[in-house]
Amino acid sequence: MKQAEDKKTKELPGLGRRGRPPVGERAMTPAERQKAYRERLAEERYDNNARDLSRVTIMKQLVDCFDQLDRRPPDTDLSEGAKYRAEELLAELATRYELDCYKINRRVKAEKVKPLSARVTK
Repeated sequence: MKQAEDKKTKELPGLGRRGRPPVGERAMTPAERQKAYRERLAEERYDNNARDLSRVTIMKQLVDCFDQLDRRPPDTDLSEGAKYRAEELLAELATRYELDCYKINRRVKAEKVKPLSARVTK
């Protein structure tokens, strides 16, 4: 930077505004930056084909599907979508890791556990 009265010294090239240039006409506010971040996360998490997802993202989506299926009272429309997505993700895992699902021994469903208050006897 030079003094305003100095007419002989040239400006240094490339010295404009400091920092990364803004994406648009101005810098984003923190709220706009957070919104863009959340949109990128949602796009990565839900708008991709299962084949393109990482193992970690597939696991996160499976957890979301199972949370939806465990919800009481169930929302039938959302549960149906969660089942479809969970089946798609499980099929991708089975394909990716060459799992033979027919060799898995199916276990009998466990009986529902009675609440502790009902089991305690005096």
